[in-house]
Amino acid sequence: MIIRPFEELEAMARERYKARYASVPEPKVINVDALVQFHAPRTFEWGGVGLRAPPLSFVAGVRLLVAANALRDLRTSNAPTGFIQAAVQTSAYLIQQNMTPVTRRHRFGWRFSRVFAWWFSRVFGDDPEMVEGLLRRLLHVPDEAAATPLTQQVTLDFMDSLAGFVREFPRWVGADGFPISWAAYVYGSRHMGRVHAREDVRHAMSVRAGGADQKGYTQWNREACQVAGWPHG
Repeated sequence: MIIRPFEELEAMARERYKARYASVPEPKVINVDALVQFHAPRTFEWGGVGLRAPPLSFVAGVRLLVAANALRDLRTSNAPTGFIQAAVQTSAYLIQQNMTPVTRRHRFGWRFSRVFAWWFSRVFGDDPEMVEGLLRRLLHVPDEAAATPLTQQVTLDFMDSLAGFVREFPRWVGADGFPISWAAYVYGSRHMGRVHAREDVRHAMSVRAGGADQKGYTQWNREACQVAGWPHG
């Protein structure tokens, strides 16, 4: 019996692997940036000032979303100027609470209302669309996964969605009973929708397989088990 060195066995295994999978394309990897940025602060420049936004808490994300939607609705419905200005002022307060300048020079006095009001007025003026744009930017979480566009209006029950998130992702829930971050809530909610769709597909496949002929089912079962990691299924 010949006992080969480990390095030689490893090289042989590597060559066999290359020969077997030489024609198989490498998998396309997506959402690496989303994973890296999951708990990382976001930095960008606006109005000549470098800004740093820490990960949004769930409550802060909800408030920013309400403010952004309010600005959009008031702007598109030609609401009275006073209503729009009040919404802009509320949005400015939320923006001030959720980001800070990068440099010490700009950071000094940022929390003082006069300093921030001067910067905010200089950058945005009275343009609610620009303010909404910054709110949407703070709310955005990257996701390269394909999304099916909606063809009709849907009703989103935030309380029901929150309850579903808490049930499905207990390790992503803080001591206060809320998701640990806005990003966790968004990604978790998207995942729940995809999981439910996958379950529906599996159920449909089971029903369809039950009506298939023996030969067709045997072939499908062999291929599915290989993908699942059950080569002898």
